[in-house]
Amino acid sequence: MFRLLVCAAVCSLGLLALPSAKAHPPACVYGTYYGNYHQQVARLDASIRLQKAEIASLERLLAEWEPLDRFRVGRSVGVDVERTRLALAEAEWTLKCLQQDKFDLVRSRSFGW
Repeated sequence: MFRLLVCAAVCSLGLLALPSAKAHPPACVYGTYYGNYHQQVARLDASIRLQKAEIASLERLLAEWEPLDRFRVGRSVGVDVERTRLALAEAEWTLKCLQQDKFDLVRSRSFGW
């Protein structure tokens, strides 16, 4: 019960900062290191790992907050849950774009372009 009260108080005061899903523009990979294939792949792999970690973090945050949303204590937690869901959807979309960029890069390398 105490944890619920603390969470409700912290959320209502806005003391919790939600992690923002920042989109990494895929064009930066191609524009920066045009001729270095291995460096491009390493950079994409690092971005993909970072995006997967961000998705896992947002899923853990949702797992903690969703039970609190059922009580609807002033709906302050509900707003944070919705923002986290939106950030999770954006992070999943960014991960999908990064994986597609890596696939395109590997495919273009295999054709010898």
